[in-house]
Amino acid sequence: MLTAVIAGGAKVVGFDIVFPTSIEQSEIAFDDGKLGARLRGFDRDFLRALALGAHDGKVVLGEAQHCDLPILPSPGQRIAVGQSANIRSLNVYNDPDDVVRRIPLSVMVDGNPQWSIVVELTSRALGSAPETAADGTVTLSGYRIPTLVPNTMTLNFGAGPDPIPTYSLADLRACIEVLAPPDLVRFMNEYLSAMTDIIQEQGGFVDKYTGDAISALPCISASGLIPARRWSAISVRASASIIR
Repeated sequence: MLTAVIAGGAKVVGFDIVFPTSIEQSEIAFDDGKLGARLRGFDRDFLRALALGAHDGKVVLGEAQHCDLPILPSPGQRIAVGQSANIRSLNVYNDPDDVVRRIPLSVMVDGNPQWSIVVELTSRALGSAPETAADGTVTLSGYRIPTLVPNTMTLNFGAGPDPIPTYSLADLRACIEVLAPPDLVRFMNEYLSAMTDIIQEQGGFVDKYTGDAISALPCISASGLIPARRWSAISVRASASIIR
């Protein structure tokens, strides 16, 4: 699937979940040996896909800095992506109410500053290296990242049309509290209708709506389901249309 997504046009793929171990390392007893020993080679195809994507700079794995002991991807994954060249920090700042509203732009790794995964993915997608000004602000492809705290991007700015909009479940709840029920229904209908049109234009159909989320599937043709590679390409194009 990773190879198909990249072949479909994805400029870069980031992993925001860390898998520090592999099933091939399992010590669980199985018959007369260990489960890991019985599953040797289980990760081979995935590791090959990681290596191919990372070679072209299109795969970034995540790691979590936890005190002095970082949580790293499994050894096989680290080797596949070329070690630290394609691994970036996933750390975020949790506010007292446990809502994430701030993301560090860079973190210290082995005493050296390193861009966080958010900045790294954006930089690769835009094909533009981040630039740091004398006052500490960071600019990407001519866009100055808004910040109230040095080296920190604060989400949900009351910004104009150019900045990338973001929202959280907390914002959704605030929206519900502010809007009257008829206005909220109208807002959700407009949003879901626009997203549905994009999905259908790209050859998919809506399976179900779950709140503000949409589950979509490929349409079935006379020859059967759309191949995984083509559906991945369709998904990428649909996602790009939604962002635009």
